[in-house]
Amino acid sequence: MLVFESMDADNFTRIVSPVYVEGCNITTRNVLNTYMDHHWDGFYTSLLRLSRFPTLFQGGKNMYYNITTTGTVPNNMRFSMRTSTSSMIIRIKYSKANAFQVYDYTNKLIAPNAWDGKISAPSTIRGDYGG
Repeated sequence: MLVFESMDADNFTRIVSPVYVEGCNITTRNVLNTYMDHHWDGFYTSLLRLSRFPTLFQGGKNMYYNITTTGTVPNNMRFSMRTSTSSMIIRIKYSKANAFQVYDYTNKLIAPNAWDGKISAPSTIRGDYGG
């Protein structure tokens, strides 16, 4: 299971759902919604929804998944996957070009991936974190 969430300041008010998670080399497609509103403002719900999304993945070597949000992708996101043996490649569709930094679970910066001239794209990030 993979859980990813917005860490931006507006993570309760900005709606990015539904979120589409599609397998590239297997035929899976999950449509995810935000967590249910559990806040109360007097008699009515507060209409605050946490932008956190749990989903199931089939891990393994060369498993690719695309994540597409309906709204603007959050600038700061946290991904949590509890496993000891599996890995996967997650691609997130952004609406504009950005530069990002990726940290592992110990808050260690993962070095940027180099350019791969064979595929004319950045190579896959690999490291001692199990990726």
